[in-house]
Amino acid sequence: MFRPHRVLLVVAAFIVVFGFVLLDASRNPGPSSVRGEETFQIPDGREWHSFFELEMLGGGSVFVEFEETSEGLVTLYLFNQGDYATYQETGLIPPAVGSMSGSSGIFIVGIPSDGTYYLVFEHGEGYEALPQDVQVSYVFAGISPTGPDRTVARTGFVLVMFGAVVGNVGGALHFRRKRRGSGRTTDRKIADIVPPEELPPPP
Repeated sequence: MFRPHRVLLVVAAFIVVFGFVLLDASRNPGPSSVRGEETFQIPDGREWHSFFELEMLGGGSVFVEFEETSEGLVTLYLFNQGDYATYQETGLIPPAVGSMSGSSGIFIVGIPSDGTYYLVFEHGEGYEALPQDVQVSYVFAGISPTGPDRTVARTGFVLVMFGAVVGNVGGALHFRRKRRGSGRTTDRKIADIVPPEELPPPP
């Protein structure tokens, strides 16, 4: 026999479990790859540079294809967090995880451990006084998401709440059915059970 309340309870349980799975995934994201294309400008002046900040989880790799649109030279560096701080504060070039200079090219560097890294673009030799436009396409593998994924967390929370509502409806139908079934009575007179000719005579 079809039991609507049982179907609702099963569906509710599935929705709630899936919602909790999404909530857990939003709190514990794993490493991922980020792909993209971008055009940016390095303003004129020796002190200017542009950078990407990368939060790496367990190491990874950086792949960048770049082109300076006016065919001027740019220099790329990949620094860890400490070396980038030195670069910013002093203007000196500390040892980099990787570096390259050119008007265009492909820059590939493996990152051996987790941590924060900075992919820096600065003026090439002789181009410090000019603004430079750079087009890049990149793949950053091993990126650690910065904090919980709010979209996934929000979806998980909505599913948990919706599952709870469906479960409440299923539970209400179950108890209503049970209460209605237990209250059934049959008002039967003795004449309905014993034939009239067999009834005892009245006193």
